[in-house]
Amino acid sequence: MKPSRILAFLLPVLFVGQGWTQTDMAPGIAEAALLSAEQRGVQRAQIVSQRAEQAAKLQAQESVCRQSFWVNDCLRDAQASHRAVVSRLDQQVHALDEVERRQRAAAVLERTQARQEQSERPTVSQPRGSGLPAEQTTALKQRKARESAQQRMIKQQKKQELLSQRAQRREQAAQAARANLLRRQSDKAESSQESLR
Repeated sequence: MKPSRILAFLLPVLFVGQGWTQTDMAPGIAEAALLSAEQRGVQRAQIVSQRAEQAAKLQAQESVCRQSFWVNDCLRDAQASHRAVVSRLDQQVHALDEVERRQRAAAVLERTQARQEQSERPTVSQPRGSGLPAEQTTALKQRKARESAQQRMIKQQKKQELLSQRAQRREQAAQAARANLLRRQSDKAESSQESLR
């Protein structure tokens, strides 16, 4: 089976599995969900070219309208037809964007669930209730507690180092600013004394 057919089958199933039903999807989103990423890129390029064609067509119609006797009516009709076509193109772009957004959200959700499942797995190589003596289990828990406490302490030390470095940089910047201000004031005083002479 081709990957595009598998994708065409799995995307609607994925959307339903994520709580999105066909009724939640705006018109065009279901069709866009069946397209591959490459096909969506091609469709986007077509939409851009259609927009350019419509803009050129509107300009041509407006120039024709300006030569007719009923200019305002003609312009209004040309702009209305242009807006209708552009609105349809905007809906298509919105459908493509929505599908991509939902795919990214589904991928993030899958990664989050995988991380949760991985973190929920016991870290001990033997399953729970494996018959380890209580002393070994307690010792293992104490070792893990010590390791996590050490990691927290290391993080706290790094955080303190960063804060002290930032404070030093701020102090150096303040000293430089004060020195600059004093230098400008002394230059100003010298120039005012020279002007008085």
